Order: sequence, then C-alpha cells, then structure tokens
Amino acid sequence: MAARHFPKAHILTDDVVAGDRLPADHQARNTWLRKQLYRQDAIEPNFLAADEDSLALRKLARGYYQEGSLHTAYSFQDDIGTWLAGSPTTTSFDRGMRNAWKLLAEAAYPARAYASHMPQIVNKSLANEIFDRFVIRAEGPAYDEWSLYFNVAQQVYPRHFATKPYGTLGWPMRPGDWLPEIEPMEPGFENYYPQNYETAERGMFVGLEPLGDLEAKTRRMIEALADASRAEIKGGGAHSPGLLVLIVTPEALKFVGSGTILAGKRNVRRILLVNGAADVTPVTGRLDMFVTEPRGTPVAGESVRLGEVCWIPLLPPDKPGLYAIRFFAALDGGARLEARGLLTVVADEERP
Repeated sequence: MAARHFPKAHILTDDVVAGDRLPADHQARNTWLRKQLYRQDAIEPNFLAADEDSLALRKLARGYYQEGSLHTAYSFQDDIGTWLAGSPTTTSFDRGMRNAWKLLAEAAYPARAYASHMPQIVNKSLANEIFDRFVIRAEGPAYDEWSLYFNVAQQVYPRHFATKPYGTLGWPMRPGDWLPEIEPMEPGFENYYPQNYETAERGMFVGLEPLGDLEAKTRRMIEALADASRAEIKGGGAHSPGLLVLIVTPEALKFVGSGTILAGKRNVRRILLVNGAADVTPVTGRLDMFVTEPRGTPVAGESVRLGEVCWIPLLPPDKPGLYAIRFFAALDGGARLEARGLLTVVADEERP
C-alpha cells in the first residue's frame, strides 16, 4: 500500500528502528518506537507524524501546519488530568495519558492532550531532545508521546508553536465513549474504525464512504456529540439529569444520584467512580453494578476493576419508569460492600 501511493518512500520496520527492545505494552511500544524512529537519518528536520488508521479527507495547504517558523499543533482537551476514559477497564492508552499528565504536572509544564488521531507536525531536533530527557529506557513508563512533545516544546519555545482545536472525525469513536471538551474544527482527517460503518445501532457513518462524504460525516458527528452532551449534561426538555457518582472507601459504598436520565441505550450516562479514602490510598477490588425493574428483573449490568478514578457506563433502559440500581464490591482486603439507589428514567422526546 505504501509503495503504491509513495513510490519513493523509505520504509523502516519495527525491527530496524528498535531491534528486539520493544515493550509488550501497546502505549509503551508506541512511545519507544517514536523515540527511535525520530533519530533516523531518513527523517527530515520538520516532518508530519501520523497513525496508520488516520484517513486524510481533504486537501490541506502547508499553512495548516506551518507558517514560517510557527508550527500549529492540534489539541482535543485542555487538561489531561480530567481524562476519565477507559471503561469498563483502563486501556494502555489511558495509562499513557495519565502517566504523561503526572510527568508534565510534576515538571510544571502545561498538560493539554494532543493525541487527537490526526497527523501532527514535529521538529526532529526538538523531539529527540525531549524524548532523550523523558523517555529513558524501553522498560520505562508508557506516555502519550504526542502530549509529551507538544507541551514541553511549547513551554520551551512559545513563539514557535500555536495550538488549535483538533480536526478529526471518529474521535471519540462512539459518542458516549467520552465527552469532548473541544468540538472538532473543520475536520480534515478521520480516526478510522470499520465498526463505524458496519454497526447500525451505534455506528456514526453507516451508509457513508470512508474516503468521502465529508460533509455528511461531519454533520452526523456533530449531531451525535450534541446528543451525547444533552443526555449527560443538559437533559431532555425540562428534565435535568443531575450527577451520578459512586464513592468508594475501604468501609462503604455511597451512590449519589439526582434528577432524571433519558431512556434509550444510545443516551449513555457516566457514573463517576471516586476514591473516597481519607489517605488517598486506592481502594482495589472488583465492583459489579446492576440495574433492575421494580420486580427485580435485571435490565443492565457492568463490572469494573477498582483502583483508580474512572467512570462506569450506564446504558439507560429503553422504557421509561422507576428502576433500582445496585452496586456490589469485593475488595482485595476481604471486605464486601453494597450500595443501592433509584433511577428515574423518562422518555427522550427529542429522539425520533
């Protein structure tokens, strides 16, 4: 594929770039590979770096990325510290994001998120300097290498960098995976997932072309993100969804829920899982959640591993009504905890 579209391409395999020193963890592997790749003689002083699943959807002028000595980076979140994705289990990407946030915060650097699944412009010399400083060995912590580079680079050379809102369709893959703080600006790229074209229930781009239909896909994504925001934050009509939180301590679970939620599994809600231990020690173990009808018939469930702040996805029942929600925790220390609550589910009058 690369040879067909780029006949003069210089192809470097993982083995050539990093030999046999490749971490098993996906994000750590990415970080180490980019560190080693950017050292190669074939890499130009300023270059575009991309992921293999990033599709270009329209032609872009050079000024999209570079105006003289000014490089433009594209961010999807102002503070990595607010990243709560990765449910029901934390992913390698999530751990890389959080490791990057801790590193940047400790070094007093900004902490915007730049892993927006679109090509970014990189300065070779500066990237090597930053990775040599922070990515010491292959077995070290996994980082979000995009955010590590741009946050440090902009702090060191502020006059040579600018940040704009990201321009990627399919990030998030599905509305409800996480809620963007920043709306994509004039998307020029797509984070390609085949499921978005195949799964009628939740796929945003069913019936559209991966390398075309830019206007239609942009419209669908904006509408889908607006729906997700409405369900999570604004509610439907006069209804207010309120906050859903589960506080976990070594001695108890406490569910905090107020307001109403909108019926329909596409109106995914988040239950924030918060560590309430007084000494900030992570409470570890397994947590099971069940939503049941008044007669006790289960209609939804989820399981997560306790240990850090995250969120539990709540796919609302399809029918309005009063439902019970129950949580059961089996802590690693042996304790068995339980919490209960009620969910008021109302019809989503704005969805057809």
